[in-house]
Amino acid sequence: MFEIKKENRCMRLFFPDKFWVEGAAPVQLQNSTMLEGMAIAAGFPDLHPGKGIPVGVAFLNRDKVLPHLVGNLRPLITYKTGGAK
Repeated sequence: MFEIKKENRCMRLFFPDKFWVEGAAPVQLQNSTMLEGMAIAAGFPDLHPGKGIPVGVAFLNRDKVLPHLVGNLRPLITYKTGGAK
């Protein structure tokens, strides 16, 4: 494990320093540390790019739940005024 701290933000990687990680996943993980209230973003050996937020991670936020970090909410967003479609 190694840890990167910058401006009260923390990113922890739970795999060796020379471990191969796919594409944009490290950048996505680093960008996620900039979300409001984020205390720690942790990457695990299955880390790989997602749709803006990487997969194979865990997050600790100081005071809120960020739904887009929990999973795909697309089924929950299909409702319009007047009922489900």
